[in-house]
Amino acid sequence: MKQKKITKVKKGISLIVLIITIIVVIILAAAVILSLSKDGGIINKARYAKDEYNKIEYRDRINEAYTIVKNKQEMQGKPDREIFEEVKKSLNFDKAKYEISDKSMNITTKEGYEYTLIGDGNVYNEKVVILDIADGNIDLYSNGYKQYIGALERLNKNGATTYTGKYIITGKTTENVVRVCDVGNYDITIKDLYIDVSQSNYSAFNANRGNKPIECFVNLTLEGRNYLKGGNGPGLGWAGASINLDGAKNGGSILTIMGNGYLDVYGGDMQWTSAIGNCYSGGDAGGEVNNIIINGGNIKAIGSTNGSGIGSTNNGKVNNIVINDGNIEAVGSNYGAGIGAAGTVASRNS
Repeated sequence: MKQKKITKVKKGISLIVLIITIIVVIILAAAVILSLSKDGGIINKARYAKDEYNKIEYRDRINEAYTIVKNKQEMQGKPDREIFEEVKKSLNFDKAKYEISDKSMNITTKEGYEYTLIGDGNVYNEKVVILDIADGNIDLYSNGYKQYIGALERLNKNGATTYTGKYIITGKTTENVVRVCDVGNYDITIKDLYIDVSQSNYSAFNANRGNKPIECFVNLTLEGRNYLKGGNGPGLGWAGASINLDGAKNGGSILTIMGNGYLDVYGGDMQWTSAIGNCYSGGDAGGEVNNIIINGGNIKAIGSTNGSGIGSTNNGKVNNIVINDGNIEAVGSNYGAGIGAAGTVASRNS
């Protein structure tokens, strides 16, 4: 019987299959790396968490250093500047930069984190300029600020000190005022601020000086207890804004009030004025009242003769007063509304 010859077949991977396999592995590896590193990925989340931890650790160290220095017997009654100097010595941060004034200490760490320590021991996670209204009138511009004593200066769109960050305005006065003098974005906190200029021709705080109809965005945060009373102008002046509430997209100007603090604000004694809004004629903050958003705060707004609590005075137009949150008491006088227009002109979206 003739035997069949058995041939053995060698099994293996062809070169083409091998190349395809390698390409697939590379694509999968790239996809995994991308998913780990892109926005929201595991690597970025880990970096963000570490970054946030470092920021908190720095802030806690600043707080602790301030508390220790402040409680030292030899530092009792010392000016804030001297306390800040001692805090700087005790912190000993590697390659950090310090800017010390009579009211605050700005710290920039080697990683670029910015902090501001102020005289009451609060630490802000950003650079902040502290301004005391008792030191003089305050004018804010898109490129900086001025503070000066005496008659109000002509507006020229140039701050004497270059700055574009957050402001904290505090202190007490019966002479000086605050004015936002230019288009731009403003982040302002008022903290235990007292301004009563009832015998003047001005608003206590004019958030839109010059009645800018577009691109003036003022975020006003309330801390502590604040009091604003105007003369021939509102306590808090806001007039001239476009009726657009859609921000820069359609060129509107917006005043946004927020925070957990208190604000007692009154219309002036010398002219028909609202508490928050405009005046009738001849004074500071004339024009329409548009685009006021209240997102928080404890606010008591009392208009003067024919003035609204929040809104306009006699025959003034009002558009878009929006209250999302907060405890609000708004009272108009004579023909003034609590919230809205005074006289015979109706409000829209109030």
